[in-house]
Amino acid sequence: MSPRYAGRHTGQAEAPDTGPARTGPPPARPWRKVALWVGLAACAAFTLYVLASLFGLLHDLDHPGNDGWLCSPDSSTCRP
Repeated sequence: MSPRYAGRHTGQAEAPDTGPARTGPPPARPWRKVALWVGLAACAAFTLYVLASLFGLLHDLDHPGNDGWLCSPDSSTCRP
């Protein structure tokens, strides 16, 4: 039986103490915070890009202009 179970339900002596338990906060890992903020910034930038593209598309659909990209070939109203 492994030493970590000794003394719990087997009736054997307890395993020797391996040392003091580590207390306090875990060691600082600043790269995780940096990675988190970089990821959040990238998501926010992508969201803003998509929203700007959507607003641009909606404006172009409302005001087609004379580009011809939205007009059908047989339409007389979109010809320049």
